[in-house]
Amino acid sequence: MGPTGAEIVANLIKIYEEEAHQRLSDLQDALQAQDSSALWRTAHGLKGSSATVGATDLVVLCHELEMLGRQGLLEGAADLVARIQSEAQIAIAELNALDLGDCR
Repeated sequence: MGPTGAEIVANLIKIYEEEAHQRLSDLQDALQAQDSSALWRTAHGLKGSSATVGATDLVVLCHELEMLGRQGLLEGAADLVARIQSEAQIAIAELNALDLGDCR
């Protein structure tokens, strides 16, 4: 017997959470290195995975950072990274609060 839908969703949430934490760390590293290219690439990746799980507020923020980085700009990037980190924590908490039964 294969996994249930709830088990698949729980696994996807776990993968998203792990990936998001890594990408948030990567954003901090890129910000510290003043690497606008790494900022937009990382923001782009986080935007895609966040869209997959329905974290629309996070998608919007990541898009803003992506556009800033693509232009080679860093002004305002630190504020956006801070807002992304905060919104990511909210999204992860909301995902983990979903009632998926006893599959976690």
